[in-house]
Amino acid sequence: TVEAGVVLKEIQNAAAAADRLFPLSLGAEGSCQIGGNIAINAGGAAVGDYSADAFYFGGSTYKTSAAIGNTDLDALYQTERYGNFSYDGPVANGVYDVTLDFAEIYLNGAGQRLFDVKAEGRIVLDNYDVFKEAGGKNLAVSETFQVTVTDGKLDLDFISVRDNAKVSGIEIALVDDLI
Repeated sequence: TVEAGVVLKEIQNAAAAADRLFPLSLGAEGSCQIGGNIAINAGGAAVGDYSADAFYFGGSTYKTSAAIGNTDLDALYQTERYGNFSYDGPVANGVYDVTLDFAEIYLNGAGQRLFDVKAEGRIVLDNYDVFKEAGGKNLAVSETFQVTVTDGKLDLDFISVRDNAKVSGIEIALVDDLI
């Protein structure tokens, strides 16, 4: 049995010492804790501490090679999942900080893209405008909010209002378990 809060690398080392394999590998395995830390590069391959896109339903992907301001991790913000889509992250029941990473890499002005984001059925971003919040095109911006999960999966729904909803990265970090 593995308890929530144990670092993934420690579990892998303990399994190896017992001549076993713990079959989970993530880019952030040196800092990722079991029970709820997930980092996803939406629409893209693994980069930095972010795993390749996973746990999604629907939407399409887009990629650019343009430089991204306000970040040292351009590759994260150069990809996106867009449209009407959802993510269902498998996590232990608990309270989580969720950070959504964005950059407007396609449209050229404020008000051209508006969308809502629901977390566990509750609107956490309403008529969100990436261009406006970031201060322009190809600029990174992140939004963080807290979510309580009671069913073993963290549901995120991206709903288009004008043009398409989008996201570049998703970070889910356990704040408090409900045990």
